[in-house]
Amino acid sequence: MPGKQAFKASRFTGFFFEPDKLVIVGLDVPISDDLAHLYDERCHDQADESTVKDMMAVGCLEPVLVTKIGEAKDPFVVDGRGRVIAAREANRRLFERGKELIRVPAVLKRGPEHVLFGMSISANELRRSDDAIRRADKVARYLDMGRTEEEAATRFGVNEATIKNWLKLSALAPSVKQLVKQGKLSVHAAVQLAKLPHAEQKAKAKEALQEAAQTGGRVTGRSMSKKTGSTKPASPPKRIVKRIIEEQPAIKPEHDNFWSALQFMLGELSPEDVGVDTVFAKVAKEKADKAKQAAEKKAKAAEKKANKAKQQPAPTKKQPTPAKKRGGKTAAA
Repeated sequence: MPGKQAFKASRFTGFFFEPDKLVIVGLDVPISDDLAHLYDERCHDQADESTVKDMMAVGCLEPVLVTKIGEAKDPFVVDGRGRVIAAREANRRLFERGKELIRVPAVLKRGPEHVLFGMSISANELRRSDDAIRRADKVARYLDMGRTEEEAATRFGVNEATIKNWLKLSALAPSVKQLVKQGKLSVHAAVQLAKLPHAEQKAKAKEALQEAAQTGGRVTGRSMSKKTGSTKPASPPKRIVKRIIEEQPAIKPEHDNFWSALQFMLGELSPEDVGVDTVFAKVAKEKADKAKQAAEKKAKAAEKKANKAKQQPAPTKKQPTPAKKRGGKTAAA
């Protein structure tokens, strides 16, 4: 006996595919006249790292749109190329770790070329991201559910330092949050206010807005940092550093190696002169190793793409069979 349907609503046709079974035009097969409407330049982008990590944790949550072309047995991607690419990379890592692979949910769409191309445009161009305050409040709610900042960073596709700043926004006074939403207060300025009590936040924000109204400007992080006393000392211009060195006999700095550091920053002393040449060598080696790894990875990807394109010929459109009338005669066009 079939199970009870969860909701009284009509159903639609959906599928689960292995990511490699989903065909991306321009990446898996060449662009031809009959497939040009399914091509998007973003298919050449690298897998988004935050999306890959999220898929490894919870799988692919958002279905992609696919269509069927001619007699090809595999579906062609209409929208969701980035998700498919990320799912492929996620599966590669999961396989290396001996974990269960993920599949991508897909919804079948049919229609003329301009309709399918229009779906791809709408799905990508009409998406809107949350504003900074809504995003910050979501982070706070997620952590209230017992999750960690590391998990939140994975979910939102950012680093933990960004999560910490968003939490500061979530702790702002409601009226100050509203100013950020209205664009009257920049996000950086709001972060500067977060360390203050709510009453002081409102007072500082009001004062800053009044000053900005007189100058016709906007309240920025730099202007707000002066009000909150969190301005860091600015780096001195090179001419000031040179002047300090010129007046060296009259100056008695409290820190050791002060003069050597100044001369090193001006290029008058080499890394070897101040004993930091090993650091320079280490950084140079790390940079070269990263460049080498990136080149090898790019070469392997290009080789894999070329081999796949050779093995899978481009599909052709199925020629329509002329309809027949009763009696065996072919219908007129």
